Amino acid sequence: MQALGGFVPSYTGRGDIQRYASDMKQGMPSVKTAISLQRQLFQQVDKIAREQKLPRSRVFVLALEAYVDRYQNQVLLNKLNGAYAEKPEVVDQKRIKAGRRTHRRIVEGEW
Repeated sequence: MQALGGFVPSYTGRGDIQRYASDMKQGMPSVKTAISLQRQLFQQVDKIAREQKLPRSRVFVLALEAYVDRYQNQVLLNKLNGAYAEKPEVVDQKRIKAGRRTHRRIVEGEW
């Protein structure tokens, strides 16, 4: 099976389409929306939907879920990079050095 933007759809077969429809009814309330697409993009999505035997709307949902996941991961990465970019205070630097010395003593000879 071909992945959609690095994301493998979880609904792939005929029975899965029925499960997807059931999940939509039982899950969170869905919201209908209208979007405008370039014709070429629409045709590509339509082709993918037919190849994967998925409703076209499911292809859009999968693409948006993948986009949101990447976006949230990037936000988290930026926060982590920001936190690690700050130099620790002098007191913390001393603790870090002491911890490294202790760690070296503990693992000495194990490698």
